[in-house]
Amino acid sequence: MAPEVLFGNEYQIASEWWSFGCLVYEMLTGQPPFLTKSSQEKLFKKIKYQQPDLKLSYLSNDSIDLLQHLLEKDPQKRLGSGPEGFKQIMNH
Repeated sequence: MAPEVLFGNEYQIASEWWSFGCLVYEMLTGQPPFLTKSSQEKLFKKIKYQQPDLKLSYLSNDSIDLLQHLLEKDPQKRLGSGPEGFKQIMNH
């Protein structure tokens, strides 16, 4: 779930791009971006307040940049949430 959903804010298309970013992260690293073996509460706290680990030697600079923009906490700044939407992601 996107941070804005966990905060109880309005659900918009930016939340879908967050989910896409999580999927891309997992495909590139083999684990979810906010992995925790403890409670759901701790998982939600990580999603709301922490950044995923992108300092992995096997990630290219382009991959890191894409993930940073898709996993942006602020839905208004998240890649794909602007007026160009999907085109922004395709152009990236």
